[in-house]
Amino acid sequence: MSPGNNTGRKVDMVAMSILDSTMISVCREMGITLMKTSYSTIFNEALDFTCAIAAPNGDMYAVAEFCPAQIGGMPLVIQSSLQEIPLDDIEEGDVIVHNDPYRGGLHTPEHSLFTPVFVDGELIAFTVAIGHVAEVGGMAPGSFPAEASEIFHEGIRVPPVKIKKRGEDVAEVWKLWLANVRTPRHNYGDMRALISGVEVGAARLKEVVKKQGRENFQQICADLMDYSEARMRGELSQVPDGRYDFEDYMDNDGLSNERAAINV
Repeated sequence: MSPGNNTGRKVDMVAMSILDSTMISVCREMGITLMKTSYSTIFNEALDFTCAIAAPNGDMYAVAEFCPAQIGGMPLVIQSSLQEIPLDDIEEGDVIVHNDPYRGGLHTPEHSLFTPVFVDGELIAFTVAIGHVAEVGGMAPGSFPAEASEIFHEGIRVPPVKIKKRGEDVAEVWKLWLANVRTPRHNYGDMRALISGVEVGAARLKEVVKKQGRENFQQICADLMDYSEARMRGELSQVPDGRYDFEDYMDNDGLSNERAAINV
């Protein structure tokens, strides 16, 4: 029985490990698809993207090892999107995109996309990709101006919207987005790569779920979440009670030598 399982039900640790590894492999295939189909070197050489499988509530089931810095924002990306596009409005073939830092995103170049995975008519997961799109408008090429003093200097903000609906492009979203960037050809190619990544992931995950059985898949995923929580609680329990402080400094912004402290 795994830690964190209080039902008395025996957990098959081997089956859990196999599904865990399988879902990570699906995430890796998503990333390889993205890397091989993208236009920009920031994707196909720098690998500035991350791919994952998430629960319908945004919890992470599995993640590949591309850009770890993007992993922490993935649950917020999904959860904030679902506040504006409810689960009841999400259909097979939809792809949702957003890049708004005020809606759980990272910074404006980081575009988050996810698509639902339905099996037997039930939503069982999302496949997710976050990637750094190299140009999103704003006051300077590359959308990374050190002189920026407000969010509008950093390029176009895209709230959660469907860029594909029932498998078809939403042309108005594409037109609006591409009209506000300096490199529409590369942006188009990179967005297509992100879409391809989540769609490949959705197709592969459906194969996995059909092989496992939908209810069995959902139960093993729940066991994985319990096991992860138990392991994390076990690690935290090793830390003695008390107050802990840490201080570090922001990187230099290229304009000022003022040291900005971060205290935790």
